[in-house]
Amino acid sequence: SALVANIVNKAQADVASSMAAELAPRACGFFDNLLQAASDEAVVKLGGQGMWQTAFQLLACIGVKIKEDESSEASAAAETEELLGAVTALAWTVARRLMSLPSTQLEVTHDHLAGLLAVAQLSISINAQANLVGLFGALASPGKIKLAADDLRLLIVSLLACTGDASLHVALQAVDGLIDVFADDSRDDIYHSLNIESALKSPLPRFKASLDDSQLRADRATLANVIENLEGFLAYQASKPKPPSAQQQSAAPPPPQA
Repeated sequence: SALVANIVNKAQADVASSMAAELAPRACGFFDNLLQAASDEAVVKLGGQGMWQTAFQLLACIGVKIKEDESSEASAAAETEELLGAVTALAWTVARRLMSLPSTQLEVTHDHLAGLLAVAQLSISINAQANLVGLFGALASPGKIKLAADDLRLLIVSLLACTGDASLHVALQAVDGLIDVFADDSRDDIYHSLNIESALKSPLPRFKASLDDSQLRADRATLANVIENLEGFLAYQASKPKPPSAQQQSAAPPPPQA
């Protein structure tokens, strides 16, 4: 594993090098598969937090290169797209595994989030975009990550924007992530203030229509599962008492004086 980590670290120095183009995606894929199958104890020994930091740094390097290509009106090289897809997948897996550990807390800073959101704004492949959206959902989900209120809101707003993405794959990932983010009733105030219910209802007709599309590229079982989860989630939210509106609160009688 040290050899693979070394390959990824060297790729940070020159994203356009043959090392990055040929070996870094394979190294990231190796670590990704290893982490998905590894026990919790093995994840700790592998140094998951270090891999998270490495993946983030490499993402930042790739983002800079893609931004330079965009400013020069050059398209990102296929090798860069492949590397970005591999790194975003690895970062998502690392986050999920570290968050699932009983005693390890993933450290995510504001700079991490700003860097990830900056990459998401670039012209990147659908797979890389879907991986980032999945990562945003994981980071924003109730768990062991202590996010500032503004940072949590940034992630949620980013997920909301992706529910109407032209790519069905990305939109499904965004909706799935939002369901996880608001699985905890303690976030009901954010749910209502950002009108999450309306945002989740909007793509539902598109999802259902896609089930009957003979040209559907997404996995039908995955699509059907997201639809079922979304309808169940919306029904659950509708069954809960609605918070009083601002008008109702202002009309409420003042509390009795002691």
